[in-house]
Amino acid sequence: MKKSSRQLDKEITAALRARPAHARKRKPKSPHEIRTSRLKALRGTMRDVLGEDAWDATDLASLESWIDVDDDLSDREWLEIAKNQLLDNNVLPEHAGAPPPNVYLWNDVFISTYRMNVDDGMGTEDAIDTARQNANDTVELTLNERGMTKTDPKLYKD
Repeated sequence: MKKSSRQLDKEITAALRARPAHARKRKPKSPHEIRTSRLKALRGTMRDVLGEDAWDATDLASLESWIDVDDDLSDREWLEIAKNQLLDNNVLPEHAGAPPPNVYLWNDVFISTYRMNVDDGMGTEDAIDTARQNANDTVELTLNERGMTKTDPKLYKD
């Protein structure tokens, strides 16, 4: 079906008015969104610099409490200054809300024992009980650390 010249003119005009997706104006980020993205990037930077995955488990508000950086700086400058402040103050992931290393060790022992028990044909509840007991026998935790453990196998990646 052929289009009339009027229809074609209308479509061309509409196409010329529409801006390409990359040319549309973005809504500017709020200061909160900027701060949140910077803190997330800081977590990743600290993970990479120190080689500790525990940085991914830090709480953003706790992490923010350890730094004092001017928000008017570029992202790169802000990250560099914040990273240096954390390094200078010897801030560890657990200082910023991540579980202590003992908790990670306990979780590793728990899930490896659980998976081994399930592979050996043990029922889920028995496998959890045995894994919990083995982890408790292997890693000594403080009362506070006990509340940070993960005893639900669904919480672990395969």
